Amino acid sequence: MNVAAEESRLRRGVVLLALHAQYPLTLAERALELQVRAFYVGTSADRNLARDLAYLEESGRILRNEDEIDGVPIRTWKLTPAGVRLAEGTETDPGVEISR
Repeated sequence: MNVAAEESRLRRGVVLLALHAQYPLTLAERALELQVRAFYVGTSADRNLARDLAYLEESGRILRNEDEIDGVPIRTWKLTPAGVRLAEGTETDPGVEISR
């Protein structure tokens, strides 16, 4: 596996663990960005985070919710039961590395 792919797997794991820390609550996307941004230094952070979130959403690990508060769009994320199992180590995903 190449280095870029391994870095993506690790970043997805960090995102998943950040959401797991809030489970069963949702986490606003901006708060999530602040929590994981150190892992995206030296990358095109916005694009890579969006790509990692898309992977986790498409694989059924997280759910996205879009809402508005006083006309301001707010996006939140939450783990699914499959995401919880992956974060807790009872399932695996070849595209996500959970390092503890």
